[in-house]
Amino acid sequence: MTDTFSFVNGPSSGTISMSQKTAGKKICIAISTTGCNIVLDQNEIISLRGKMLTVGNVNSGSILFGDVDLGHKETKFVSGDDISGTGANVIFHNNLSLEAKEDISFISGSSFEAHVSGLNTTFTAKADSDQTDGGGFTLDSTSSITTRGGNVSITGNTISPSGSNPSNIITNGGTYT
Repeated sequence: MTDTFSFVNGPSSGTISMSQKTAGKKICIAISTTGCNIVLDQNEIISLRGKMLTVGNVNSGSILFGDVDLGHKETKFVSGDDISGTGANVIFHNNLSLEAKEDISFISGSSFEAHVSGLNTTFTAKADSDQTDGGGFTLDSTSSITTRGGNVSITGNTISPSGSNPSNIITNGGTYT
């Protein structure tokens, strides 16, 4: 799984932080492919019972997503490189945050879908988190983000799709910025 676990306030009610000991290691979420140094599968993610899960840190390598249900914990993924998925379907039931020093890119039918209504579950993506590398956010026309009333916030040096109301970002009453 990973090199380091950190529990704050206990494993079932506090924060779980997972990161690598060696900088630059690639983290794969529910996908095992060539070059993955750390792999978290669906069962491992669901079995983590903390209130919040943070995977990676500013020294992590790329984070690659496969199909995954993140469960009911607030989840944050942090990369010192990029975050991506090709055809990845990610289900979240609580706030989800992606933070990368470089690019965040989801293409070829990738989707992020909140499965909770009425709780204002948010999706936040922050590309170029250190504001020095020119990283951008890309969600191609075949990919989507859907919340059930929660807000979507995307920042980066470049953002695609552009505009104030792209058709593949659906908030169902929430705001998009």
